[in-house]
Amino acid sequence: MASPELTGIGQAIGGDKRSLRYHDDDNRAEEEEENVDEEERAGGANVFSTKKLNQMIVSLKRGDEADLEQVAKRFARWETYGYNPATAHSILDQKKYDRLRQIYRQWKYHGNIPSY
Repeated sequence: MASPELTGIGQAIGGDKRSLRYHDDDNRAEEEEENVDEEERAGGANVFSTKKLNQMIVSLKRGDEADLEQVAKRFARWETYGYNPATAHSILDQKKYDRLRQIYRQWKYHGNIPSY
């Protein structure tokens, strides 16, 4: 039974509602950056976003080892979601991604990533 003295006391402190969790706004942006890949794994919705495709093109143009490894990881994710060089055209249907499709095919069947 509730105490009659405590009726009407809300969960507000200083005008803000209390929460059971402590949220540190400073670290929230960092956590969101870390969770970008988790979103892909959760449903694959972002695997073919234009932002990621454009990042892949920039990485291929730079051509350093770390960038090429990232591109290879993304190609591997495409396979995870059931795409291959024959079906990738359904997603990569814009002309600016033709070379990316060719590089994906080269990676898939020959195991290397040619220069952009």
